[in-house]
Amino acid sequence: MVKFKKPIAGKLVDIAEASDQTFKQKMLGPGFSIIPKSNLLTAPVAGVIEMIYPTKHAFSIKYGDNQFLLIHMGVDYHVNEQTFFLNFRLNDRVSIGDPLVEINLPLFIKQTKYPEIYFTFIEAKELEIIGQENENKQEVLLLNIW
Repeated sequence: MVKFKKPIAGKLVDIAEASDQTFKQKMLGPGFSIIPKSNLLTAPVAGVIEMIYPTKHAFSIKYGDNQFLLIHMGVDYHVNEQTFFLNFRLNDRVSIGDPLVEINLPLFIKQTKYPEIYFTFIEAKELEIIGQENENKQEVLLLNIW
């Protein structure tokens, strides 16, 4: 079981309802998306930043025993340097709750066809949300990932 701190306020969406076919078909792995209502994305797991896409709209965190979480912000994204402000660098160690990305939310919504943030567990076979709880007024998802 993995405790996954919900990283941003917004509506949780099953990956089967994703707007993007790559995510919907789980080509990169199982996961879910969140339609954001906040401008601050925090670290949902503790780990190390393994990859940052040049446009800053995607990055991955290595956590646990060689497990990888891809965070991908937006689909059909039109690059603009004023949309995402990263608070980390490649190989930085992050803790749960650390502020990772400040999002210019109005610009993000305007620039992307589907303003969803995808959370994909790379190389995993399946994911099941087995529960939710509140920890220090923050929603925590309890996940089984295999």
